[in-house]
Amino acid sequence: ELRTITDHAIEKIRKNLKSILKNPKTNFSNMDDDVMEEILEMDDLECKEIHRFALLDKWVYSNNEYRDRESQEARLKKAKLMTKHIHLDRIPPSFLSSDVRSSGLITTEELCTAYELQALVAEREKQYTPR
Repeated sequence: ELRTITDHAIEKIRKNLKSILKNPKTNFSNMDDDVMEEILEMDDLECKEIHRFALLDKWVYSNNEYRDRESQEARLKKAKLMTKHIHLDRIPPSFLSSDVRSSGLITTEELCTAYELQALVAEREKQYTPR
């Protein structure tokens, strides 16, 4: 029965993540690691990558004042591993340079890779010719 409730919640999140994230009362802090990863892995999650990142960020940092330091660090470590399910190159550069960079979830190397992929796509789309 618990799995049925979890499946229902996951389906609701899959279809409505953007609006769920807008609600300031929404709290993902009690969500199990495996459920969070299951959501992030979904190919049919009806949202943009920026919302996937926001979900993970909210999961990591909400209600931290109620967790001991060790629990906070363990959750942060798990979240860093889960970022592999987020296509950073599909997140606007302005969001990458602000929220993503300051989150502590992404390395500088990962950010540089995202920027590089975005630059290559932009170059291809504009049929860039050197001067």
